Amino acid sequence: AVRANSNIRQLKLDDNHAGAAGAQALAAALDGSTGFEELWLSRNEIGQEGAEAFGEVLKVNSSLGQLYLRQNNVGAKGAKALADGLRENDTLRQLFLSRNQICDPGAVALAEALIVAKSRFRKCHWFAPLSSGLLPEKSLKSIVAGIGFCFGT
Repeated sequence: AVRANSNIRQLKLDDNHAGAAGAQALAAALDGSTGFEELWLSRNEIGQEGAEAFGEVLKVNSSLGQLYLRQNNVGAKGAKALADGLRENDTLRQLFLSRNQICDPGAVALAEALIVAKSRFRKCHWFAPLSSGLLPEKSLKSIVAGIGFCFGT
């Protein structure tokens, strides 16, 4: 329905237990959509596989401006996949990734992708475990380089 209906601009699907399969289906629908601008998918247990699907769709989607993926356990591999998508995406302006167990190397990949996207990004909510001792010095330097516009929550 999202792909075929260019009048749909926003979907709020927080807390729906979509899981990885649901996230993959939504990402596939976004692949060919035009005009779709905002997806709320927080607390849906999408995991690494769901994040990887969104990373792929970010490479080709030309309308999504806001993506809410809070508390989905995307982990480092999922974060890296999202970072790869961000590097090729021209439309995403806001990304919400707090409480996703993202640590090195996913944290570094996201920080580097956000630095590349800095000119178009308005907001990124993402919690990096800066005080937990989980990230080495190189990772911290990468993250600090991007926090002029990236706020942890």
